[in-house]
Amino acid sequence: TKINTCPMSQIQMGLVLRNRIAHHEPIFNRNLIEDHKRILELVGWMSPGTATWIERRSKVCDLLPLFGEAERKEERAPRDAGR
Repeated sequence: TKINTCPMSQIQMGLVLRNRIAHHEPIFNRNLIEDHKRILELVGWMSPGTATWIERRSKVCDLLPLFGEAERKEERAPRDAGR
């Protein structure tokens, strides 16, 4: 799935996610499925082969629904709309 944003925006979003994880900050209120798509797209710009390798091996999209990602996304949609 193509997100279609500029490369600098993609990099910035990736850095924000990386920093939150590195500093042990909560990421449960993010749309992690979309974050995963953005990361794959960014990697694909740099190395399509690497993006394919990651996509084939990644379990992110399989595991997030087990932790309620879809439900959390629906629950926070009305609150996020006003921000």
